[in-house]
Amino acid sequence: MPKAYMSGFAGDARPVPATELLAWRGRDDESNPGRFHAWSWLLYHFLWNKHGKAFSDYQKRLSDGEEPAAAWRGALPQFDPAQPAMVAALDRALDEYRRSARYAFYTVKAEAAPKYSEIPLASADVHIIHLAAGAAWPDPDAAEAELLRTELNEALEEDPGHAGALAWRMEVDKKFDLERLRKALSGRPRDWLGWNALGRWLLPGKEKEEAFRKAASLNSENAMAQNNLAWMLAMSARPREALPFANKALDLAPWNPDHMNTLARVAAGLGRCPEALKLAHRAFATAQWEGTRIDEYKKAVAGIEAACGVGPR
Repeated sequence: MPKAYMSGFAGDARPVPATELLAWRGRDDESNPGRFHAWSWLLYHFLWNKHGKAFSDYQKRLSDGEEPAAAWRGALPQFDPAQPAMVAALDRALDEYRRSARYAFYTVKAEAAPKYSEIPLASADVHIIHLAAGAAWPDPDAAEAELLRTELNEALEEDPGHAGALAWRMEVDKKFDLERLRKALSGRPRDWLGWNALGRWLLPGKEKEEAFRKAASLNSENAMAQNNLAWMLAMSARPREALPFANKALDLAPWNPDHMNTLARVAAGLGRCPEALKLAHRAFATAQWEGTRIDEYKKAVAGIEAACGVGPR
């Protein structure tokens, strides 16, 4: 990767030392936006081309729930961040790779031409898709809520019976009218967002489970829908039923600590304590990285440890 490219992408071509890169939590330095992203991409490229087997092992360890730092040391011990000489060796290898690397590549041939299908899309659905695709919301929460209200109001003006838009608007306003939502769903029985919201607001019981099952069935590729059903089943002492939904949720969104925590609870319920403890600690570590709901995940770890008969670390 030529120096000019690094400079053009990041605005600052100075290398990011491996010690900083491996400790990075994903947030940019505002004075040099993109710099860490550029050098993390170089690290990825280097590992994929030069240490493919070890890199695959590292990714498998992560997908199995291993704590990221331990996964790195286990798969790539020659680049242990705790050993200055090893980190220096990684810095030199990255610099040499950036200057003169030859890259491995392969060609993938499609066995058949892709096929597309068209379905009509209601205008209210367009507003929901627009909201769901939002990549960044304004920073005070009030500004975010106002943006949501504006879009949802337009959706409901165009289709007053749209269950998903109605549920989302209730969520924004913190005013939950279950009967109104049930009525909307009777006219829109395939609206997974509405069923998911109804499941969240209902008290534990048969109707709650049915709502979550409908949401998970109607949108089988949505991680939140799968996770909500898995959590409800796990909390109902039915871990075996919860397992496929918990697994799918984490497969769909492996970075989400909620999904790690759900699978940890399921694993504990099945008596698979090593996996449960590993997942619970990984969820807590991920929450620390993100800086959100840390106390909640700390309590979850304590709960898993208690269930498995393990004392606090």
